[in-house]
Amino acid sequence: MAARFWTVAKHDHIGDRNEQQDRVEVLPGAHPETELLIVADGVGGHRGGALASEAVVETARHLWAHCQGNPPDPEQFLYELCDRAHKRIDQVDTEGDRQPRATIVALLLTPGWAYWIHAGDSRLYAFGNDPKPYRTKDHSVVQILVDQGKVREDEMGTHPDQGRLLQSLGGGGDLSLHVETKPRTKFFGFLLCTDGFWERISEAEMRQLLSKPDQLSRYLPRIVQDAVNRSNGKSDNVSVAIAVHQPGNAAAPPLPSQSAQNAPPPRRKKKGLAGLILAIVMIGFVCAALMLFVFFQLKPPKLQEETGAVAGVSDSSGSTEQREPDPQEQHSDEEDEAQGQPDSDPSKQEDNPDPDAEEQSDPEIDDLGAKPSITPESDGPPNSRKGNNGDQGDAPGNDSRIGALDEALSDLEWITIDAAGEEFRISRFEVTNRLYYSVVDSDSDSRDENEERLPVT
Repeated sequence: MAARFWTVAKHDHIGDRNEQQDRVEVLPGAHPETELLIVADGVGGHRGGALASEAVVETARHLWAHCQGNPPDPEQFLYELCDRAHKRIDQVDTEGDRQPRATIVALLLTPGWAYWIHAGDSRLYAFGNDPKPYRTKDHSVVQILVDQGKVREDEMGTHPDQGRLLQSLGGGGDLSLHVETKPRTKFFGFLLCTDGFWERISEAEMRQLLSKPDQLSRYLPRIVQDAVNRSNGKSDNVSVAIAVHQPGNAAAPPLPSQSAQNAPPPRRKKKGLAGLILAIVMIGFVCAALMLFVFFQLKPPKLQEETGAVAGVSDSSGSTEQREPDPQEQHSDEEDEAQGQPDSDPSKQEDNPDPDAEEQSDPEIDDLGAKPSITPESDGPPNSRKGNNGDQGDAPGNDSRIGALDEALSDLEWITIDAAGEEFRISRFEVTNRLYYSVVDSDSDSRDENEERLPVT
């Protein structure tokens, strides 16, 4: 059998009471470094306190046997131990005595960590390299007075309110306990005791006891007796359990099922203000990107309108051509306008077609509001500028593809409107299922005075 990693010991004394209501137990685990230590102090009338503390120890033994001394979740094990003992004490029949209760302090040692839980004023002391040991805080009125600075810690054992508990097992209600977890390597020894011990024994004496692990069986009964003797005939029950690491014992490898015990569950980090601000900024970026996407998806295409030309119309072959204005024509137009004379270039003058001829040009068009469907030739895009008598203008750069559309446009009705003191003629036509508008300048002399002005539809 492998040597145990911890040297454990326990001892109790009835003190000056008629009944021993304390219970203490040490249970070895399946692994050499696993131990369970329990101390309970019964509170109640005749028989009640002893039954309550016994219920705590019996519950621990049952749960320890059930997991075969190797609990997969040490924290959950301690919580379940207190919860079951709490309910079991409530079922104790005390034959008319007041409801029994019990304090508890339990320590579960594993290969990597130490876990403990407590209720009431039974304590755990953990001794390490620091001169002052760590200890649990009592669930009592006197502990509150100490925390408030009204009572010194060395006065707790003799204070009149010592023994007034705020938390214990039994008595109904809900438990509010907490499991504490510390790395095992921070401490070399642990001492669990009832109030009958810590009220009379100093922390320095406890440390001296743990410094002699090989002599615990000799010195532990002595120090317990000292606690009883210092009470001057009014000693409470005294119970102590100790676990001390033997310096010569090397750490044994953990069991496969105990790998989860080598590290406690990771603690969740609290998200601060910086995390909240970052989350808000990221949400804002996502919303902005979504709005931009929707905006560009729903934005209607712009209608391209130019005087005298339709730019960028694709032919059936997929090519795109654009008619650029002739600098000579633009210069000539500016000079004519400055002299107040009509354009001398016959190719830029407009003929006013005969209204009767327009009405008979295409019998399939019944009304002026109709939109004639014109399928352009596959060899080029249309051009909206017309010469005299509907012929192709002789501006440089025009080719035969423009003339094909001009012939088709010669059969369309033209709408004359006034806009800002100037007169325009507008033809509406449809090219490759897209709607375009062509605006052609018209001099007042070239328009028939009897020509009807039509509304623009």
